[in-house]
Order: sequence, then structure tokens, then C-alpha cells
Amino acid sequence: MTQHPDMSEMDEYYERTRKPLFTLPDSPVGRAGCGALIALWLVVMLLPLAMMWLAFGNALTIPQPNAPEPDQQPRFQIELIMNIDNRGLKFTSSQVAQSADTALCMESDTSYALWQSDESAAPATYCQCYTRQTTEDDWQFDRQLESACDTEE
Repeated sequence: MTQHPDMSEMDEYYERTRKPLFTLPDSPVGRAGCGALIALWLVVMLLPLAMMWLAFGNALTIPQPNAPEPDQQPRFQIELIMNIDNRGLKFTSSQVAQSADTALCMESDTSYALWQSDESAAPATYCQCYTRQTTEDDWQFDRQLESACDTEE
């Protein structure tokens, strides 16, 4: 079966005029860039869902593994503040400041991004220390400092 001469002209015309809207990059850098753009697009699209989650009184939390009181010492947490005097976001992060077999101190930092404020919501840093008799015992609250943990103690 022979191909009609007009078919090859039509194929050439089709190849010239019907280009795909998006072409896939050939280089690894181009592919990584496309992947980063898609990830950024997904984050932007999930932002309204995250704001609705916060508006319903929930918090976005990344827990601290092996913390004595994980609800009080998140690795990172975002909460929505909707008081009469202060409105905005509260950011809390915690990290281990001192660690030994029978003593542990966790340092927590709290900061705010407020769009309405009476300026009573100031950033804060505090330290909570715990002790235990042996490595098998549970941590017991020892003391709280209203400042950063002192690494000299």
C-alpha cells in the first residue's frame, strides 16, 4: 500500500503547527526546577485549607520526639490567636538545651505575627527542666526558668 503524497504534506503541516503546550525538560536541572514549581504550587493551593484548619481552633503541630510533655514542647507549632485585644498567629518551637541520662532541659521560644495588637503579646523564651532517678524512670518536672536555659548549670 502506498502512501498518498498529500498525507506526508499533512503530517509535516501537523508537526509544524501542533506543538504541545508544555514540553518536558531534558536536563536534570530543568526537571528539578519543574518539580520545585509543582511543589510550590501545591503549597500555595493547600494554604487556604491550612488557614481554615487554624480558624476552627486547631493548631498545626510538628511534635517533639521523646519530649517529657510533648503537648507543651512541640518542635514547631502554629496557632491562630483571636482574642479581643490580639489577633494573629502564634509560633512556638522547642529544642533540647541540656541533656544527660537523669536531667533534661527543654528551651521553648514563642513569637507572634499579629495584625491587631495591644502589644501585650511579646516574644518569650522559657526553659523547663526535668529529672529522673534512673534511665528507666519517667521524667519528673523539676523547674521552669522564664529565660533561656543556662548551659552552665
